[in-house]
Amino acid sequence: MLREIEMRIKWVQPAEMNLSGLQDLLRQAEVLDMELKDLSAPVKQELKSVKWIVANQPQEVPEQLLKALEKDAKNLQKSFGSVSDVMDSWLLSLCNAAETEKAKIFKQHEKLQGNLQELLNWVSDATQSLDSRDYHKAVDANSLNLCLQHYKELKQPLVDTKIQLDATAFDIQLFISEHAQDLTPQQS
Repeated sequence: MLREIEMRIKWVQPAEMNLSGLQDLLRQAEVLDMELKDLSAPVKQELKSVKWIVANQPQEVPEQLLKALEKDAKNLQKSFGSVSDVMDSWLLSLCNAAETEKAKIFKQHEKLQGNLQELLNWVSDATQSLDSRDYHKAVDANSLNLCLQHYKELKQPLVDTKIQLDATAFDIQLFISEHAQDLTPQQS
């Protein structure tokens, strides 16, 4: 059973995984850890029994068998300790990888949210600028020329902002498609 747990630990190592994959792997690791902990009491009991047998050296048990039993007990203890250490290390590694991935996703989310807020502020400022002037009431040539000049000044920034908005929208769609399972409904 101990060897089976050890093989399962070695078989399932995290490569580059997304957060949900890491969380699934962490759940599997926790199940393995529970199996290992369940083995702890029987292993300790067996080791205690072997220690008693070796210490009392019953006459009906040959000395060679006692030495082999003692050697097997030491190997079992060593293997159990080794697998326990590997399991602890693996759990820690998975927790760290999941936390790192969460932080990476959060940072990316914040960056996209910041980009979107910048664009929203620019659109709001441009709208306010246009609304603050009475261009729609302009009737004389001078007022119309000022209105036209103002619109020309806004043309290139509008084009640039549209390009940024399209790029940000694409980045957001990509982010959501890659991390939908990792985001809260509010973040999506």
